[in-house]
Amino acid sequence: MFGSSVNAVEIDYTITSSFRHSDNLAERPEALGGDATSAALTLDIESVNNAAWDFRLSSNFASTDYSVSELEREDRKSFALDARYDPANSNFDLLLSNNYSQVPRNRFVSQSVNNLREISVSYIRPIYFIKLSPLDRLNVDYTYIDFTNLNASEDSSILYGTRISQESSLGYEKKISAISSIGVYQSKVDTSFSEAINDSIIDFEQTDTFIRWQTTGQFTQLAIEYGFSDVINVRKEKVSSTLKRLSFNRRINSNQVLTLRYQVGFDTVLNSNLATNSININSASSDFGTAQEVDEASVEYTYAGALLSTSLSYIDRKTSSAIGDDSEEREEFVLSVEYSLSRLFNVRTQNTIEVFARVFDNEFDTELSSITESSTQIYGLRYNHPINRNLVFFSEYAKRNSEDDNTDQNTNVRSYSIEFGIVYNP
Repeated sequence: MFGSSVNAVEIDYTITSSFRHSDNLAERPEALGGDATSAALTLDIESVNNAAWDFRLSSNFASTDYSVSELEREDRKSFALDARYDPANSNFDLLLSNNYSQVPRNRFVSQSVNNLREISVSYIRPIYFIKLSPLDRLNVDYTYIDFTNLNASEDSSILYGTRISQESSLGYEKKISAISSIGVYQSKVDTSFSEAINDSIIDFEQTDTFIRWQTTGQFTQLAIEYGFSDVINVRKEKVSSTLKRLSFNRRINSNQVLTLRYQVGFDTVLNSNLATNSININSASSDFGTAQEVDEASVEYTYAGALLSTSLSYIDRKTSSAIGDDSEEREEFVLSVEYSLSRLFNVRTQNTIEVFARVFDNEFDTELSSITESSTQIYGLRYNHPINRNLVFFSEYAKRNSEDDNTDQNTNVRSYSIEFGIVYNP
């Protein structure tokens, strides 16, 4: 991807155009074969070598037109602006973020076409620490989060309009070696909902008390948290849970990276991965419209060699209403293997062939839907042929199998697609 620096800013962008034919564009039991034409723009802007302020803007816009009249034109888009103020020789940091994205309008079905709604998540987090000694310090931070389901008033399937969370955290941290520290923390979160569709959407308060051990080495980063959590809602109903969190990141060598994450406790909008020093937005944190418990494990592995590149990810996420009977379990497996054909055919261009698999299995036990299970399997083959250093032609063949189990009936959908397109990186 091309990068240009102007006034300490790096700009990267990619333009993609493609044509796809499928025997079932709509991914429905009633097969609607046809064609789809798409155009997409990906844009990243990032500050470089800035003294105090660092920021990154990531955005993606893709528009798809369908030849089938039953399908509406679809615009897929996302936007994320993250900024950090970190002045030199200061005990103060400030994190700012504004995110816009799309999620499935009906998360229970396997259909992905014409099944989108929009959300917006913004947060601000000032962070301050007080140094008690060369080895001891107090950490204080406050987070204000605005999670909004856009157009909630126009969509009866959305449980609430806005979730506001205010979190305050206080911790004592002691450095026990050059790369390790241990700390005791307590955080309190006050969460309220607006524009709720019924009285099952319940405001609540959450208190977490835990111990954290963290090590940050050159090749290995590890953080372990253990403690207890309490949730009490406005009806004075109370529930407690054990808190367990693990973040692990290991650079095995110059080609391989392994990342593990595990958490048990109450769900949160912001998931902090201390091992990778990143914050991820959890759009499913209030799917039941109240406090919910989570049991989640994930693994990611990447290998980047001269001839072969591989990426693998697996997520198993179980959620349930903290006070109620609703529950969901989602499993996701994604594998991609890309092989360079340049040496095999003794050609100078970096032609590659990629084999990929994406498997999603979901189970539901909730009054919000009559669907009890849904699954999707996508398998495919992709060929990339560079025309020049900036332009790549690709062709792709994919097979898709999906199944939705309803209390009344089951539906199975099988389809294939062939796609051709170009990717331009100026």
